[in-house]
Amino acid sequence: MCSRRTVVFFFGPPGAGKGSLSDLLKETQGFVKISSGDLLRSRMKGDDDLGRLIRQSMEDAGLVSDEIINTLLDDFLKTVPADSSVVIDGYPQNHNQWKNVKNIETFLEVKPIFVEMRIQKDQALKRIASRKICGQCSKVYTLQDVQCAICRVPLILRDDDVRHGVAERRIDYYESKVRPLLRHIQEVYPVITLSADAEFVQVSHTLLEQLQLITNSLETEA
Repeated sequence: MCSRRTVVFFFGPPGAGKGSLSDLLKETQGFVKISSGDLLRSRMKGDDDLGRLIRQSMEDAGLVSDEIINTLLDDFLKTVPADSSVVIDGYPQNHNQWKNVKNIETFLEVKPIFVEMRIQKDQALKRIASRKICGQCSKVYTLQDVQCAICRVPLILRDDDVRHGVAERRIDYYESKVRPLLRHIQEVYPVITLSADAEFVQVSHTLLEQLQLITNSLETEA
């Protein structure tokens, strides 16, 4: 990748491979990786009013206000070194969060790039049913894996992966509520569309190639 600071938003349904490709950018390109889910899971452990509010909201309906999510993300980005590239996984999720993207662009002083992951619903459900994650770094593994290679802790099954019907509802929510945001995104920012049905090596190669082309173009425009 070129020396220009890069900000990438990954966009796609559960099981599309957003986390794996985010890990790729983190491990091979030095990106700082974050997701709204990681921020919430971390913050809900806090024994203060905000931690308890997030914990109660997620236990009741799995819904946390956009104001809280936007604030957590904005606060995290303030801690990222000014020369570090950033990958944000699974954001925005609705119109209110989409409006905050412009604030993020202004703060980071970088025009972001969006990566849309496409996958067939049945394939996404198969992937979700066959994965584990690290509870500390959120890296995704297969069911056969036992321990995180980075954190050296036992892997876990995500609660919303194993509860009956939850994964399918999350995919349906993405298709009906989240994916329509792309119409607005494409009018403002460059978008890379990838087929998650392809082999990971091929998808990874295409992603890095397209990111290089777009960052070069943005450098020329600057």
